[in-house]
Amino acid sequence: MGATEELLIERVLMDSTQEMVFIVKVDGCGNFFYEFFNQEAIKQIGFDASAIGKNMREVHSSEMGEYLESHYQQVVESGEKMEFEDAYKLSSGEIHFYQIALTPLLNDQQECTHISAFVKDVTKEKKQNRKPVKHGGI
Repeated sequence: MGATEELLIERVLMDSTQEMVFIVKVDGCGNFFYEFFNQEAIKQIGFDASAIGKNMREVHSSEMGEYLESHYQQVVESGEKMEFEDAYKLSSGEIHFYQIALTPLLNDQQECTHISAFVKDVTKEKKQNRKPVKHGGI
């Protein structure tokens, strides 16, 4: 693939999707480092360029970093895609719900060197599908 095609792919991931996209490097010692994230990640969770090259515990709280790393470690160990739903508190303080797909990226030796994460905000759908809660037997 040429440089032009690589730039095009990066621009598509960076600017043209409403999903948050992350590329995380796996170091083989249980550490995961952010190598790429798109504009939607910047917008929704307040990341900036300083997060590139840092591990999850440096970017998030220790508790959140451990939680995320446990999911990424499961993907490394299984070598298979993992999908799940989760909630996350945004920098604005709002709670949002997400569908998350973690996909291992393997080298020629079938070792996981990176993980791609595609994160879709499903808060609106979750709120629309909530059943009204009856209070006091009403």
